[in-house]
Amino acid sequence: MDLVSCILSAYGQIRRRVPPVDAGTQKGNETMKHMGQDERNRIEFMLGCGNNVADIAKALGRSESTISRELLNRRIDSDKHYGCSNRLCARFDDCERTAFNGFRDVRRRNSPGCFESRPDFREAVCVRLNRAPYVCNGCEREHNCPMRKRYYIASGAQANYREAKIGRASCRERV
Repeated sequence: MDLVSCILSAYGQIRRRVPPVDAGTQKGNETMKHMGQDERNRIEFMLGCGNNVADIAKALGRSESTISRELLNRRIDSDKHYGCSNRLCARFDDCERTAFNGFRDVRRRNSPGCFESRPDFREAVCVRLNRAPYVCNGCEREHNCPMRKRYYIASGAQANYREAKIGRASCRERV
């Protein structure tokens, strides 16, 4: 068995082995509705494995809209590899700009920082951030992508949740 098939086989086993979390756990007379650290860790892990929102929702026993809202509300911005290429410009593929390099006119899009001097620069946005899963976790192009990135990190999501919960409690006290 070669290395690639071994990795793919292990990946398939990981996807199948994720047991569902019992989301309907009773606490008193009401069902728990807030997501805990363990569920957020599982979301982060499953995103890294390439699972989609539907798979994650099924494994956690939650609705797809709950997982989507969690990803949208708790994702974290990152500048990792941002601007390392002129591919950051939305007009990169159809760019006709040229510059004189001392000998002849050359295509400007291949020179470093071309987009910084362009007055009509429009930043390219990854389609993965505009639709589910809304984050770069598990993206195969992440390491070479020059665009802004957003990640779902479980510990950051839990801290964000706690801050929001404390903020809501302090607002109620003032009223």
